[in-house]
Amino acid sequence: GVGPSLHGVFGRKAGEAPGFTYSDGLKGSGIVWTPENLDKWVQGPTKVVKGTKMILAKPVTDAADRENLIAYIQQESTK
Repeated sequence: GVGPSLHGVFGRKAGEAPGFTYSDGLKGSGIVWTPENLDKWVQGPTKVVKGTKMILAKPVTDAADRENLIAYIQQESTK
């Protein structure tokens, strides 16, 4: 499956993008998407929220790769 758009993701609460069915764990997590929270998330969603349905085919383990990915998302999500 495909997850929600990352456009405007920063500042949005996890599990609140319309049109998707989220796990109760993610909806109730209280996470607000910040660069720091996204950094943790891309290392492994199930490490951040137990029982989440969202998974990554390949977690991003390299710190520089995560930094570049988050910078790219920040840049593109505001266009």
